Amino acid sequence: MKKKAFAIVVILMSVGFAKSTNAQALEICSRASGVPSFGEAWGAIPYVFGKVTLLGFDQDEKLLKVSVGYTERGQPEKRVILDKSGNYCFRRTRPDSAATIVVYLDSTEVGRRQISDLGAIQQREDFDVRAHPGDGPSAPGVVSAKYQYPPNAKTADLYRKAVDAEKANDQDRLLDSLLKIVSVDPSDFTVWAKLGSIFFIKKSYAESEDAFRKAIALRPDFHPAMISLGRVYLAQIKSNEAIAIAEKAVASDGKSPRAYQILGTAYLQAKKGSLGVDALNKALELDPVGMADSHLLLATLYDRAGAKDLASREYKLFLNKVTEHPDRKKFEKYIKDNPAP
Repeated sequence: MKKKAFAIVVILMSVGFAKSTNAQALEICSRASGVPSFGEAWGAIPYVFGKVTLLGFDQDEKLLKVSVGYTERGQPEKRVILDKSGNYCFRRTRPDSAATIVVYLDSTEVGRRQISDLGAIQQREDFDVRAHPGDGPSAPGVVSAKYQYPPNAKTADLYRKAVDAEKANDQDRLLDSLLKIVSVDPSDFTVWAKLGSIFFIKKSYAESEDAFRKAIALRPDFHPAMISLGRVYLAQIKSNEAIAIAEKAVASDGKSPRAYQILGTAYLQAKKGSLGVDALNKALELDPVGMADSHLLLATLYDRAGAKDLASREYKLFLNKVTEHPDRKKFEKYIKDNPAP
């Protein structure tokens, strides 16, 4: 398969939201190319990390060179060539400033993501790079190829402006371009989802909720948008709405640990403890390390219920998976004071 015979579509694993835990960061960064060893303060060090996966490429071809670049505002790009693991990891020297991650395939840019200065101290951004026949333009890479929206000639120029604005980290211009796209083509559910992500980062929850609801109305099986809408509801303490959309997300993909985690969190928020426990344990069953922070939710629930031995057990399970955490000493003291059976 020759390079000109396909277009590259980049897939971000969730719609505009970073998935990060100390456990994931430590696991990936310890295996990434060119990353130094970590000290005891690992859990407090700002990193952006993730995994790049190639999908749909001819296995008989010469191995393609994949590299990832990281740029902070006013700083030169740092770039690493990935090994077979696909892992990358960059330490953030200016976590209070926005940054950019760019994925290159044989020196050609195939994906880009802006890293907000409002996110967690350690942020995860995964990319799937998929080969597809044809070389026409595609929508900005915000959702799985399963959810691609057909190109529209009426919005092609606006898409280009949106991409340029995102490359320049001009959020106001990006937002303006995306709003113009949906004014011309209100059926473009991928852009509604992107708008939902931007509004969420800005903590404009009502606008974010409205955008995600429109995306799902246009594409009822839009699983990533369901997950994101669940987060929006949780942020607003709309527990019943969060439960409803999380249940739909679980029905859409019964193997999605994130859907179960959001469902469990919503149940806890609604004071439905037993249902929350079941959902969070299901999330841990599906992804024991990636969902490790579910142990902390369970520990808090048990502690408030007076079941301190069970809370101690959850803290212990968490620390077995996340060896470095800012609150490790506090958790260890709790475990010592409240020994698990």
